[in-house]
Amino acid sequence: MQALSQSTGYAVQALTCLVLHPNNTLLVREIAEETGIGQAYLAKVVQRLSAAGVVESKRGYRGGIRLSRPAEEISIQDIDNAVDVNRPPDRCLLGLVECSDERACPAHHYWTKTRAQIRERLATLTLADLANFEKGRLARFVQEGE
Repeated sequence: MQALSQSTGYAVQALTCLVLHPNNTLLVREIAEETGIGQAYLAKVVQRLSAAGVVESKRGYRGGIRLSRPAEEISIQDIDNAVDVNRPPDRCLLGLVECSDERACPAHHYWTKTRAQIRERLATLTLADLANFEKGRLARFVQEGE
């Protein structure tokens, strides 16, 4: 397993923005402005999130996107699965082509176990956890500015 993709990172930023916004509904344009993510790229990310049922979108007056369920019920793994649908299969940590359970490189068992632990943590880490982290960072930023 590699690091989470840039698209997943953008999705997390956008969704955190929704959680921290008072009415939890924003236009893609507003999220792009607030996060600094390109609007066209963000729109594609939001489409994937919508197709996976992570967000709901509404067109027209009072439209925008919002979370489809509480932030406590959306894991980082859910977000990653929704956004990074074309991820290549897990690769050998050492980059070897012929590495498998049958022909394991010296790092294979360690890396298999570590990948499983990372997946387990991403499945339990929620959007609410990240939003709480950001609230703390923003509160410190406001206090320092005073």
